[in-house]
Amino acid sequence: MERNLIGEMNMMKESGAKPNFTDIARRYGVDRHTVARYWNGGGPQPGDAREGRASGFDRYRAEIEEKASLPGMTRKALHEFLLDRHAGDEPPVPGYNAFTHYLRRNGVAVGRGLPVAHPRFETEPGRQLQFDWKEDVVMHDRSGAEYRFNVFSATLGFSRRHLFRRSPTRTRDDLLACMYDTAA
Repeated sequence: MERNLIGEMNMMKESGAKPNFTDIARRYGVDRHTVARYWNGGGPQPGDAREGRASGFDRYRAEIEEKASLPGMTRKALHEFLLDRHAGDEPPVPGYNAFTHYLRRNGVAVGRGLPVAHPRFETEPGRQLQFDWKEDVVMHDRSGAEYRFNVFSATLGFSRRHLFRRSPTRTRDDLLACMYDTAA
């Protein structure tokens, strides 16, 4: 009976006619407010044959569960992994929204384990220096004169203090002079 009511409402919508809710309610033995709710889209809708159909991810279930248990794994990374690994499969791997729905519906938790924290590497004072060059720095003053130079950048391991030295060239002698300046 309810299916007939919904079918009649759909036919009336397609034809563009507004129904008499009271008349339809009397014929089907329901309240006219129920008929109005069905008309406005608030009532039950007929099934669309997707219910009970297998998911496109069921064939990858074991692989999904294995990769989902890895620490630090994300849903997006796992979906991209499936897209890459099974690029030529027919039918193709479904989209990301379908994947997140599949994970929620099947209770698959992704990345539950926390990654192992990386301990801070501490050095004793005076034991470590990290350095680098910033090459061919170009600056202009107010009058438009151009200045080209190199910068020696050093970071002390214990205090994390940064030191910078300007150098006109990049020779071995310049490197040693900048290192000596830093150590002094």
